[in-house]
Amino acid sequence: MVEVYGSIRHHNRLFGDVFCRANTIDQGNLVGGFVALGAILLGDNVLETNGKRITTLKLIIN
Repeated sequence: MVEVYGSIRHHNRLFGDVFCRANTIDQGNLVGGFVALGAILLGDNVLETNGKRITTLKLIIN
């Protein structure tokens, strides 16, 4: 009985880790979208991220 309970708890922990990672990826995509939107709206103005300047923006459309 203890082993079954332990394995169920272990599986819940694994699924929880997967959902946490997916949530983090979604948050990263959201923040990245805001950065990209800012680059598009600012046009010629310069954005700085981690000490690097973004001066050009190239859109790749398939």
